[in-house]
Amino acid sequence: MKNFLRVIVVGLALSVMPAAAQATCTITGTMARVTANSDSFSTFHFLYFRAFSTSSVYYFGRSFDDMIAEVATTAVANGTKVTVSGDAASCPTSGTGRFIGNVRWVSINP
Repeated sequence: MKNFLRVIVVGLALSVMPAAAQATCTITGTMARVTANSDSFSTFHFLYFRAFSTSSVYYFGRSFDDMIAEVATTAVANGTKVTVSGDAASCPTSGTGRFIGNVRWVSINP
């Protein structure tokens, strides 16, 4: 009986412990540009897109994944709508250029 109560108490204690959240910033819009950059350590891409085609505000994220850059480049060439998700804690709300962090995924024609 004591072991059973001990298991219940430990289970309850673990269930109320804070867990790490996977915060993201996800925006739907039109891909405007993809750039390839490199430094002495790696090659990476910046993806630039707008939520509204007439807006002066643009969002951008960084990706080290060539496949994400290829999908984004296809979206630029075809002018298709995209949804982009970055690992920023929340979507930025100020400034003309708004960094969404490292790009987790890109979806074409969401």
